[in-house]
Amino acid sequence: MYILLSYLLLLCSSAFADDLKYPVSSIPDSLLKSANSVIRTDEVVFELKSIKKATEKIEFAVTILKKNANDKAYFFKPYDQFSKVKNIKGTVYDASGKVVKKIKQDDISDISANIGGGSLFLDSRIKAIDPEHYQYPYTVEYSCEIEYDGLLNYPQWQLYRDFNESVEHSSFTVIRPENLEVRIMERGVDVDASSRSVDGTVTLNWDVHNKVAIKAEPFSDDLSRISPSILLAPTDFLIDGFQGNAESWENFGSWIYTLNKGRGELPEETRQKILGLFNESDSDYKKAKILYQYLQDNTRYISIQVGIGGWQPIEAEEVDRLSYGDCKALTNYMASLLDIAGIESYYTLVRAGANTTEIISEFPSNQFNHAILCALIDNDTVWLECTSQRLPFGYIGSFTDDREVVLIKEDGGKLVRTKVYTENENQKVCNAIIELDSYGDGTGSVSTFYQGVFYDEKLPVLLSDNHDQKRRIRQSLHLPNFILEDYSLTENRNVTPSIEEDITVSLDGYGTSFGNRMAVNLNILNKIDNIPSKKEERNSDIIVRRSFVECDTILYKIPFGFKIDKISKPRNVESEFGEFKTFVNVNESEVEYVRQLKVNKGVFPPDTYDKFYDFYNSVKKGDDDRLILIKVEHGSTQ
Repeated sequence: MYILLSYLLLLCSSAFADDLKYPVSSIPDSLLKSANSVIRTDEVVFELKSIKKATEKIEFAVTILKKNANDKAYFFKPYDQFSKVKNIKGTVYDASGKVVKKIKQDDISDISANIGGGSLFLDSRIKAIDPEHYQYPYTVEYSCEIEYDGLLNYPQWQLYRDFNESVEHSSFTVIRPENLEVRIMERGVDVDASSRSVDGTVTLNWDVHNKVAIKAEPFSDDLSRISPSILLAPTDFLIDGFQGNAESWENFGSWIYTLNKGRGELPEETRQKILGLFNESDSDYKKAKILYQYLQDNTRYISIQVGIGGWQPIEAEEVDRLSYGDCKALTNYMASLLDIAGIESYYTLVRAGANTTEIISEFPSNQFNHAILCALIDNDTVWLECTSQRLPFGYIGSFTDDREVVLIKEDGGKLVRTKVYTENENQKVCNAIIELDSYGDGTGSVSTFYQGVFYDEKLPVLLSDNHDQKRRIRQSLHLPNFILEDYSLTENRNVTPSIEEDITVSLDGYGTSFGNRMAVNLNILNKIDNIPSKKEERNSDIIVRRSFVECDTILYKIPFGFKIDKISKPRNVESEFGEFKTFVNVNESEVEYVRQLKVNKGVFPPDTYDKFYDFYNSVKKGDDDRLILIKVEHGSTQ
């Protein structure tokens, strides 16, 4: 009887063990190192059935090891009128692999993709799931199917979804008819695809196992450029009745040109109104500037993303009537205004964002999220951001500067590069006078000039109300204890614009007393705050996106009864990454401190990271330099 009972218990135990899935104990130790989460499986099967129709099947499971990775457990799948998300399933497992929750249909949210509220018309929506599980570690598993009816963007495979996330298994399968080409680019993939042809279809599969997590590194490229990835793009495509070819930028640009063709006409009444804004004798530059101001005064930006409208602008006549449009519509409208003045311009596709990655220019495909205008004026190129009511004429700033874009011309698309703002244009210049008393308190007047990308940083302050301006200015000052007494902001709306900020402050404890001495930090107005961490090993390139120059001059008035005891030595550091210099001019009652920092843009190899760190560490040390004052003995003179 005892033997029989033991046998039954063993059978039950074995059956229970067979029901377990994704136990954390089965994860190899190497995948737990430096990981906040582990992708247990990530399987994507993309089947292309025609230039218009396809399906994508997804199976995905991730183990959440720590609370800070809980967002990796969410499910998000966007869809629109060209796609449909079906058969969504989800399961939550505990650390042992036991099912603790099955996702129900009521747990699946269906929300607008207009999460930020910036779109008036948007047909994109998102299927979303929050598993709402908080006992760590745990695993969540999802599966779904997506049907496409109209294809421009094919799915991409990326091994890593985030830094500090290991991958136990990932596979990517592409199935296509033999007579339908799919363009493929592999980036950093270290496995060969298996290939087979059966019954008129070609199947490619990449299968990857046990890849350890990669750590985020300061000043590195985006994860999408670091992670092994496989890019797909169509040769021929058909969406909403518009057929195109993306095999080259010329062909892709021709498709966009076809979408835009005939949508730039304006009513005769508007044409006459526009012609009345300037004289025929005015230069093209002056005409364009007047028309850009007209655009800013008479339209506003509203996102419109419905159907083919995600790629095609609404007609210029409609923008003229409604006084609003999205980036595509406003860019097309501005081109129409310039056309009335006889000024040539080109609709331009760009991947926008101050810190976004460059497009992959050798892989023509839809890699863009924004449209701007390239105007040819007086044998020069002028770039126009048509969605802003505030940017000066000809200034695009860090949102679209220094990157490859595609001009849309009648004979197709052409790759060009947008404006590069140099260190002479990206400048922050500060002049200050600090007057101290014998207790280390005092007053300060500071005038700071922000130009180029520094203008971008200061513009939100200029556009804020009085209360918010004060708050932002206070936060920007590296002063220990102070009262902002007064301030003013003055804008210069040149092609390379600037903002001048003048402030006066009362200082409390600016100088620190110890015994008969007082310590004063020489630079507390503009300390560098983005310091790379010390790292023994570097794997990725060092990316410095923009060059810039900072120059600070601070005049300290020595309080009565004190003289200089010690002062930090001048610094002069030069490297491929930039230059850092400080020097001090001294007389009996004043100390002038000058700080100059120049940072060079560039892509630097990983083996230069120690030198890179040393350069920035030198700047940090220089920013901690001090002036030591000592009280003058009774009866002596300064």
